[in-house]
Amino acid sequence: MRAMSVSNDDAHQAAVLSQDVQPVHLDPDYAARTRFGRPIVPGAFAISRVAGLLGTGLVDLRTHYIVTHRFAAEFLRPVFVGDELRIQATVTAWGEEDGRLSVDVEVRNQRNRRVLLGTADLVVLALTDHVGSDQAGVRTTRPPSA
Repeated sequence: MRAMSVSNDDAHQAAVLSQDVQPVHLDPDYAARTRFGRPIVPGAFAISRVAGLLGTGLVDLRTHYIVTHRFAAEFLRPVFVGDELRIQATVTAWGEEDGRLSVDVEVRNQRNRRVLLGTADLVVLALTDHVGSDQAGVRTTRPPSA
C-alpha cells in the first residue's frame, strides 16, 4: 500500500501532462459554480499513481519489470487538493508459466472512502540480455509479493 498527499502542484501538473485543462481542474472561480464547489484533481493523477505502484511496487526492479496489458478504472468520488490517498493493489491471479498477473486496485481518501476501483492485467518479465523477443525472460519461478 502506498499513501500520498495531493498538492496543488500535483493537480496542475496532472492537468497539463494529460492535457485535461478543463476549468473545473484549474480555475477556482469556475469550479466554485460546479457541483464540486472547488477544483477537482484530474483523474489522470490517480491513474498515474496507480501505474507507479503497479510498475514499481510488485517486483524486484533489479531483476524484473512489469508490462501493463490492460487497465480498467471506475472513478467513484472526486479527489481534491489536500486529500491523502492510499493505494492498495491485491494480486488476484498469477500465471506462473506465462508471467501473467491480475491485480485489483483500490484508492481511498483520508476519510477511508473509496475514490477509485480498478483491475489490471500485467505481465512480469525478467531482465535479460536478449533483444527482440516478446516472450524473452518471462518470469516463471514464483509470484511476486504485493
